[in-house]
Amino acid sequence: MREVEGTSRRPEVRPDFKDDEWQPVNVEPLEANNLGSGHAAVYRAGIELTEADLKKGKLDLNLGRIDDLGWVYVNGKKVGETTDWSRPYSFEVTKQLRAGHNVIAVIVRNNEGSGGLGAPTLSVEPEGTAVSVASFGASAGIEGRWWETALNDRHWETASIGPGDRSDRSDPSDRDSKNLLTWYRLNFKLAPPKPGVWVPWRLRLNANGNGFLYLNGHPIGRYWQAGPQHDFFLPECWLNFGHDQTNLLTLSLRPAEKGAAIQSALVEPYAEFAEKR
Repeated sequence: MREVEGTSRRPEVRPDFKDDEWQPVNVEPLEANNLGSGHAAVYRAGIELTEADLKKGKLDLNLGRIDDLGWVYVNGKKVGETTDWSRPYSFEVTKQLRAGHNVIAVIVRNNEGSGGLGAPTLSVEPEGTAVSVASFGASAGIEGRWWETALNDRHWETASIGPGDRSDRSDPSDRDSKNLLTWYRLNFKLAPPKPGVWVPWRLRLNANGNGFLYLNGHPIGRYWQAGPQHDFFLPECWLNFGHDQTNLLTLSLRPAEKGAAIQSALVEPYAEFAEKR
């Protein structure tokens, strides 16, 4: 594996690229915790195949996890992309493989938290009758980019924050309990900064469910009900200051045992890190 500056037009995906001095990494665990937050890297692996191997059936390249984004190449040919860190991917690569030495390269971009590549395998596709399955695409929120500040949410339902949120109802017939994904948009304002004083800001969040956070259209991290993270740094460059300026926090939540609901959301300064400048 080698860390790189960008993810486009990487020469490292070419099969003849020299990787003798690259640092080996363990990608067997599914957790994919081999790449730091905000970093990108290229992972390469060589595999020897015989003519007999290629005649066993269709070959699938399985990727247990790519966290967060991935671009997959076999012998220099792009075979697919990955966009969802929480699900495995599989690509049929029979046509890209050949007898002899093969090179598999994966470009990974980790946007937030621990990430990287986990549990890649090459396997023979099981024999059987092919069944056509209709694709329903991404969720409405992803398709509609509901984290964008320009989205018109006038017709969205107003939800209370706290124990009274109806998503906490135990009645399984309640319509909110049937939602696979619930989106929340929260607006807040910040006073203009005082001259000579620098104050960093954070979001302190407690919620039922697991999901993803955006600040003014920018992804800032995953929220996991089990923790341990409940504080999220709000980068100053993405914040709007002033009484006539509004900031938007967007949170998508998948329900857990108690459904999906925001218990508390507080935007406050990291007072202990404030500086006079």
